[in-house]
Amino acid sequence: MGDALTHARLGLVAAGFGLLSATTRAEPRSASVVTPVTVRASADAGAPAVGALSRHAPVTVTACVPSCEALRAWAVLGGDGVVPLAVLAWDDGGAPPFVPDTFVWAVARDRDAGVEVRARPRRDAPLLTVEPGIKTLAFRRGDEAAPTAASLERPGGGFVARGDVVQLDDRSTMRGVEAPTLPLAFTFRQAALASPGTTDGGGAIARFARFPLLALTADGGAHVDGGVLPAKAVRIAWPRERPPGVPDGGRWVHVDLAEQTLTAWDDARPVYATLVSTGTGARGRRTRPGLHQTWVKALHDQMRGDEYFIEEVRFIQYFARGQGLHAASWHDAFGQAVTHGCVNLSTADAQWLFDWAPPRLPDGWHTRWPLAKGEASLWVFVERSSRHLADGGLRAVGVP
Repeated sequence: MGDALTHARLGLVAAGFGLLSATTRAEPRSASVVTPVTVRASADAGAPAVGALSRHAPVTVTACVPSCEALRAWAVLGGDGVVPLAVLAWDDGGAPPFVPDTFVWAVARDRDAGVEVRARPRRDAPLLTVEPGIKTLAFRRGDEAAPTAASLERPGGGFVARGDVVQLDDRSTMRGVEAPTLPLAFTFRQAALASPGTTDGGGAIARFARFPLLALTADGGAHVDGGVLPAKAVRIAWPRERPPGVPDGGRWVHVDLAEQTLTAWDDARPVYATLVSTGTGARGRRTRPGLHQTWVKALHDQMRGDEYFIEEVRFIQYFARGQGLHAASWHDAFGQAVTHGCVNLSTADAQWLFDWAPPRLPDGWHTRWPLAKGEASLWVFVERSSRHLADGGLRAVGVP
């Protein structure tokens, strides 16, 4: 996704954290969220937003402002923030287990007509709205267990006739490598493994195979165990120095625009490497180079631009305005630059990165704004590398 991206439920606000002095403290008490709600830094509707909670999310109330009996009271969630007490229901041991929102996606069968959303799962039910055909719509995954059901339920309410949409499958099959030995070569298209010193094709190598890189050929191909892979089929995840600006002990990722790779680092130790898809480089579709810090983590949210509108994109970490790291279930072109500016990962890779990157998203939270509380978050270093040999070893250097 790119600069045209909008996210209706996300927004960065100024930092600040504190509670009003008139606070009644009590023994921690369990509650659940009745309706999705924004978590505030302090007991004020205008206070900075630090996160968002999903419906039915479990929380622990540690205090109330000014008291738990007061009209328009605020519930304090430990050191995480506060929410209006009115959006919570006391559990008292009787709440069902929390199940995070999960979705399936579909597009209109008739793009020109769009999709009718009805109040109930019947075609003669009152019409709530008509969703435009450009949208990729999300539906509650619970309906997937009943493929013969006549309707699919929208996350925000309403029903769509199953026959009016075409359900989309997750097309992403890429899987990264944990604790990689760098440099690491990936094939991003089918290739033939040739014998060293020849151009004779050997065994067929499937897309997304990975090999420790032994050496480079003169034309940029890769010597790997068993033979040579052609340059046109290879992407390489290179070793990197921690960029200036990333603090000691920080967690960061290196996004290589030339290689279309992402490597994740815990300080100076590589912990993950995979193929990604970045911006095409065309006007308005350029992934911003430089060092960035993620300012939002969201389990899912809608993204839209002039040419797309996709609901509930998963595992989002925004780092440069509306550009972010996120799952792309709608394509499997990893290793190629195809996006409007965002960094696309396979669903499995995006989830791994989301779970690993700071800060942790508490159970039941939908969104977290780490910078609003001065919390550590993931650093993202974007550059374009150039392959070359240096100091007798395989290295790449960044170029403008």
